[in-house]
Amino acid sequence: MNSINIKDKYYQEEKCGISKLYEEVKKGIELNEFRFVYQPKFNIRTNNIFGVEILIRWHKSNGEIVQPNEFISRLEEEKLIYLIDYYAIEECMIKISEWSVNNSINIVPIAVNLSKNTFMREDFLERLNCLIEKYKISLKHLEFEITEREALEFNIEDINRRIEEIKMLGIKISVDDFGSGNSNISFSLDVDLDIIKIDKSMIDRIGKNKKIEYILAAIMNLARDNNIELIAEGIETEEQNKFLIDNGYSFGQGYYFSKPIELSELEEKYLVKCICKN
Repeated sequence: MNSINIKDKYYQEEKCGISKLYEEVKKGIELNEFRFVYQPKFNIRTNNIFGVEILIRWHKSNGEIVQPNEFISRLEEEKLIYLIDYYAIEECMIKISEWSVNNSINIVPIAVNLSKNTFMREDFLERLNCLIEKYKISLKHLEFEITEREALEFNIEDINRRIEEIKMLGIKISVDDFGSGNSNISFSLDVDLDIIKIDKSMIDRIGKNKKIEYILAAIMNLARDNNIELIAEGIETEEQNKFLIDNGYSFGQGYYFSKPIELSELEEKYLVKCICKN
């Protein structure tokens, strides 16, 4: 169970203007309505897992299931996405901490999606450092994926300053949704990223749109020249996977390899160490 205290100072809002959505999310966290699934990330050349992405689901106590694209977009619009982002960060740290003392588990890094608005909040570093002190995990096992869904509201200098502060802790930074309708190519190229994740909307057009294929090949060359790792999202077919391999890609995720799965399945299928008998 996630041990976050919803009444702590990071969750105190001005009484004036608290939205109904804020109250719903706060209650949902208190009641453990938010659940997590994990989508493995693979070396697409070897089919070996090298990390996972944590994804959140909302199963309300009344039986209603709210789809992620619905509640996440609403939280972003009302600048309340930090409630979920902080909750997910702590969940990642809990799992990494548990894996660290379990000798039967091969630990892989966990990536968590963060809104730019959360990433740039004044309390972000304080909150993060409190969690680091609490769980004392190796931060090489934690990765932040900055989402590209929102418009760019912060200048590049301030974002790079924050990224540098995070990377100095040993946490890798990636940008998610690169190539989606809302992505900002200037942002992705100007900030000091470790990883760029190519959006599924581009991968879907492999074999259907030659211009997209040329762009994907050019992005690989650009990333290689700038020492940036690329991960292709939403790989669903052998054709897509072969094209990516042929054009220099090594990492990806998608239903071709694995759908998002429960923690127990992730551990049993991919992380439990093989004990060989003589």
